Amino acid sequence: MPFDANSLILITLCAWSISVWLRLLRGRAARRQAGWGALAALLLVATLVGWRFWPLRAGYVLLGPFVLFAMLPVALLRRASRMVLERRYTAAARWARGAAWLHPFDEYPMQARVLAALRDTQCGDDAPAEALLQELGAEVGPAAEHTVLFLRQCLGQWQALRESLERHPASQAGTTPTSTDLALVAHRVRALCEVGEVRAALATFAHCETTMQRAGYLQLRQQVGLVLLAFGGRPRAVARLVAQLGARDGAFGRFWCATARLAAGEAGVAAELEALAAQTDDHALRRAIRHRLEAPPPTAALTPEEQLLLDALERETQHHERYGHGAASRPTPWATRALALAIVAGVALAAHGGGTTDLVTLWRLGALDPTTVFAGQPWRALSALFLHYGGLHAGLNLLALLYFGPFLEAHLGRARFLLCYLAAGIGSMLLTALAMRWYWLQPGLLVGASGAIMGLVGATAAVLLRGWHDGGWVARRRLAGIALIVVTQVVFDRLIPQVSGTAHLAGLVLGFALGLLPPRALPAQQPGE
Repeated sequence: MPFDANSLILITLCAWSISVWLRLLRGRAARRQAGWGALAALLLVATLVGWRFWPLRAGYVLLGPFVLFAMLPVALLRRASRMVLERRYTAAARWARGAAWLHPFDEYPMQARVLAALRDTQCGDDAPAEALLQELGAEVGPAAEHTVLFLRQCLGQWQALRESLERHPASQAGTTPTSTDLALVAHRVRALCEVGEVRAALATFAHCETTMQRAGYLQLRQQVGLVLLAFGGRPRAVARLVAQLGARDGAFGRFWCATARLAAGEAGVAAELEALAAQTDDHALRRAIRHRLEAPPPTAALTPEEQLLLDALERETQHHERYGHGAASRPTPWATRALALAIVAGVALAAHGGGTTDLVTLWRLGALDPTTVFAGQPWRALSALFLHYGGLHAGLNLLALLYFGPFLEAHLGRARFLLCYLAAGIGSMLLTALAMRWYWLQPGLLVGASGAIMGLVGATAAVLLRGWHDGGWVARRRLAGIALIVVTQVVFDRLIPQVSGTAHLAGLVLGFALGLLPPRALPAQQPGE
């Protein structure tokens, strides 16, 4: 049935603008993120005006500026952050510079300058970073403060970093850190470990653990966990965590794995670090290796409470491996890719046969209508899953399939994943056709994988519900995201009458029921293995 892409775009733009302001107000960061607030307000006004005076084409007109000035800068900066984790500062500086060109406000230009300075530091020139430190030392505000701490960490100025953090109000005794202080906590944990105060670092983390969970800064928590597990002598957990951070095979990952083995008291690690220093061209990493060899991690025994804290961090890495999005150790999602190719093939056939929005062509290729499906052509409930009304309809379903599919395929296995997808899709098609046949819904032509996709959403919710029951906060936060997706979909279904809300709801319920079945056996790991 017809798919009103213009209305969908307008609703999305309004929802994005409102969500930006809610996030800024909730985080009390409106002043530091004034550029995003202004962009969201301008986009909301433009969307409402366009919806009032040009309702049939305003969405298409505003989509380009939205992607260019709202989506692309965020994507570029996220890419830069990933490059930073891999210590690829040259590439990170390039991505950050592109983000600053598109969004020359807030902290974006400064982040581009910082990454450019770190690129020079990596090449052996500390002067730009030192000059930036002096420049920012006279400035006041959270942005300058965090930048100074980050630069000190990258330059290996651990004692100066520790002393700066000791003077910060968030480090005072009896102070509970807020969500805006969590980056300071991460710097403090690293500085304490580097100067040999591992137990103080564990105490710092224990003090702010609840706040960090509530804030949901997963990547920041992983970085803190990496430092604590490494200095706590947990090499297997560190290897798993650097893989989750995308640095399994790089010098960064090898450095942290060697640190953990050194803290565990393994022999021969110093020679391995010396070999790594000789192989790398990264001058900053060489400095870190030199510091590690000159001041190796202490091997003093930790208290039982501190060991339990490390055990909990190690279990968290295992939990993230199971329930986090995009874990590196998951098998190749061949079933997901096969379904995506089938959707692309269906769109190509329709485009070649007369057009993806031509109802006669869609019916001839296998679209479902309540008359023919109950008159000897039940196969249409399957074929209709791979046909779509227009490219945007197919593109949105493809994106959702590629997002939810790999996670669910890893949990259910390929056979059960395909069963879930097809059962939810076919079941939602047949239930909607029955509702049309009995005149509960207006009869029409049904195409699209939306029912099957909502089945994946429901099954993912069931899997994450099981993970939440197992005590994992990663699953709990992802489950909250699933709930938001479901609510948003319900709103779209009510606002866009051309979309089959019945098929979406049926697919969601069927997928959730199938996802509640016992999970595929996954290898269990114990802390310290």
